Amino acid sequence: MPKKTIYDLTTNKIVVRDLTSDEEKIRDKEIVEMDKISSIEAKIKETKAKNKSSAITKLKDLGLSDDEITSLIGE
Repeated sequence: MPKKTIYDLTTNKIVVRDLTSDEEKIRDKEIVEMDKISSIEAKIKETKAKNKSSAITKLKDLGLSDDEITSLIGE
């Protein structure tokens, strides 16, 4: 069973206890939401990489050298 650690700053005591069923439900929902966010972030990263590659190809097709492209995109 998942645990919850509580730090009481007024008494300087640490309490470790099991999560309540409500806390577990909230935790499970947060995990699902974090997974969705991670998936979206991965898709965004992949799309940016594809767009960058496409842009570099188009610049090369226009006749720009690798040095000129580097100076434009900063890499």
